[in-house]
Amino acid sequence: MATKRFGGKMTLIFAGRKFEIIGNCELDTLGKSRDSKATASGKPYSTEEMLPGKLTVDILETISGPDFRDVFDLVDENLTLIEQTAKRMHVMPETEMTGTIKRDRKTGQVSGVEFSFPVDGYQETAL
Repeated sequence: MATKRFGGKMTLIFAGRKFEIIGNCELDTLGKSRDSKATASGKPYSTEEMLPGKLTVDILETISGPDFRDVFDLVDENLTLIEQTAKRMHVMPETEMTGTIKRDRKTGQVSGVEFSFPVDGYQETAL
């Protein structure tokens, strides 16, 4: 899978409200997965599975917005995620939030957050 690691300020927009966070991200926008298998006679072949774009986040700090538990409960909302670094902006519309969320009691870091989005809606622009 084509994966890019980056980190910066992320803004999650839902129902006209903003939730800003800082964290490390892993972004996959290829939209497919290919696997190799073999027939009973040992002849190799490949299979391809279409996937949504995926952004995996470890949230290091909450800048502003409601409690993250309240945000995670908005699974049916139409979310837009914007990630901005000094040189690039990544926009992911029609995002769904998934994952198994864990919080480190010592540092407050939240991990296991995943955002899925249509690959054809992803935009990356230079700033």
